[in-house]
Amino acid sequence: MKCHALYADDPITPQTHCLIYAVPIHFSDPSTCMGCGTCQRKCPLKLPVAGLIKAAKHGTLVPIKIQKACIRCNACGYFCKAGIDTMRYIISQ
Repeated sequence: MKCHALYADDPITPQTHCLIYAVPIHFSDPSTCMGCGTCQRKCPLKLPVAGLIKAAKHGTLVPIKIQKACIRCNACGYFCKAGIDTMRYIISQ
């Protein structure tokens, strides 16, 4: 699911699939990772998210194969107990 912030002047069109009201999440950096593995357990594709975040701490890039496999559901980031924006480290390289 792909989403973005909606502003008062943004149009609602037939292509708008849903509207969700939520409190913005303030993400932290990968150095706050507790190593709990929740991100990896919540990934529907069982991608090695925990390992990718650990590698991101050391500046290692995510392999293209994993970037392409990711379906961008953001379950890993949503359930992260440390509040890490995991998607930022998986797909934005």
